[in-house]
Amino acid sequence: LYSVSSCFSCLSSREHHIWPKKFVFYSYHDKPMKRNRLLLAMLSPMFILTIIPVLLISIFKLNYVYLAIIALLNPIAGAGDIFYSILVLKQVPKNSLVRTDTSRVFWKNEG
Repeated sequence: LYSVSSCFSCLSSREHHIWPKKFVFYSYHDKPMKRNRLLLAMLSPMFILTIIPVLLISIFKLNYVYLAIIALLNPIAGAGDIFYSILVLKQVPKNSLVRTDTSRVFWKNEG
């Protein structure tokens, strides 16, 4: 679900991986992208798998246990994306191209 939901936000060159030892699902972008597009790509799974299910449960008073479990576990699994997004928001200028490595972020200011 995570990989599918992150595909909606970024259709550029993208690879999806699973790290079985740590039970981590992640996507890798091999081309530079604009800062806001990167933020959208990182936060869209959180929105799709957490906020939308919570809204559906509360608006329609649904009693779907699996939907609630997904909505509760996704913020835990996506904590890295949330932390990474905060760092990008605070440190990377607005009109920048961003390229990520496994543990590093590089950016070039376009404006």
